[in-house]
Amino acid sequence: MNAKDYIDYIFDSFIELHGDRAFGDDIGILCGIAKLNNKSVAVIGQMSGDNINENIKYNFSMTLPHGFRKAIKLIKLANKLNLPVIMFVDTIGADPTQNSEEHGQAYLIAECIKQSLICKSLTISVCINDGNSGGALAFATSNYIISMNNAKINVISNNAATEIIKNKQLSFDDSEIYDKYIDDECQEKSIKILKKTLILLLKSHNNNWFILKHRNKKLKKIWK
Repeated sequence: MNAKDYIDYIFDSFIELHGDRAFGDDIGILCGIAKLNNKSVAVIGQMSGDNINENIKYNFSMTLPHGFRKAIKLIKLANKLNLPVIMFVDTIGADPTQNSEEHGQAYLIAECIKQSLICKSLTISVCINDGNSGGALAFATSNYIISMNNAKINVISNNAATEIIKNKQLSFDDSEIYDKYIDDECQEKSIKILKKTLILLLKSHNNNWFILKHRNKKLKKIWK
């Protein structure tokens, strides 16, 4: 399942927003305003394909610079309108091509992280498949990080890590990263659990000061 499938299952309605107001529209990033339990939320989803044609269409889930700009635009809008932001993480990493670097890829990843950090409204990241490298970190600087079954956020892709460490055995305790791990093997049941979790989180967080303080404390604990 990709981000669009999750959005269709979880939200009561969804209006997609297109373009980054600068260069183009990366269809590999799905942005829009949705309704969940009669509450408006901003939604960002990284798209991946189920077959080779879809993978080519979505650039093999590698986010382009104008995809990050589109997401930044929505996070700023959510901050202005005090809308919670829900982000679905699913990427093998940001697009690493020379063209993307020339269009400010590294800066835009950093800007996306910055806007998530200073956003006054609640932010929630849901890792639905593997989330690798800066392409995932850009959408995982949130108050809450939820991981679906067999999904994981990595600071580097598996192939790149293999090249670096070769035969070395490294271990890392990532238990502090995730606030909830939904490990039910039944996909339909796990999505229902996710929907219920999102509704509870949206109901319990209304104070902007508390949201910023909570996010700051959580991320300092992870990055200590």
